[in-house]
Amino acid sequence: QLQDVTTVASNVKILAIHNYNLSLDMVICLIQSFAYLEKLYIQTSNVPGGNNFWRCKHRALIKRLDICLKTIVLKNYRDVKSQVNFATFFVLNAKMLELWYLRADPTMTLGSFVQSRKTYFSWRKGPQE
Repeated sequence: QLQDVTTVASNVKILAIHNYNLSLDMVICLIQSFAYLEKLYIQTSNVPGGNNFWRCKHRALIKRLDICLKTIVLKNYRDVKSQVNFATFFVLNAKMLELWYLRADPTMTLGSFVQSRKTYFSWRKGPQE
C-alpha cells in the first residue's frame, strides 16, 4: 500500500496548496515528497509571521536537493520579510525555474507594493519579449 502512495507522489508534476502561513520548511518537505514536481501554486492567507530563514538552516540540504520546479505562483504576496526570504530561496536554488509569478494581496495599497501601479511581479528566465 505504501509503495502505491510513493509511486503516485513521484508522478505528481503540478501541485496547488493553500497555506495559512507561508512556510518554507513545509514546502521543502513537499518538494522532497514530490520529486518530479514542476509547477507549484501557493495561496497564502494574509497572516504575518515566521521568517523563513534558510541560508544556515538548509545549507546541507541545498547541496543535495534537486529542485525541479519550473513554475512557481504565489498568491497574496505582501512583500514582508518572510515572503521575500521564501522567494529568494527559490530564485537562488531552483536551477530549472523558468517562471516566478507573485500576485499581490488585493488589500495592499499601491504605494506599499514596489512603488508601482502593478499588482503582480513576474520573473522569467531567458530572453524577454
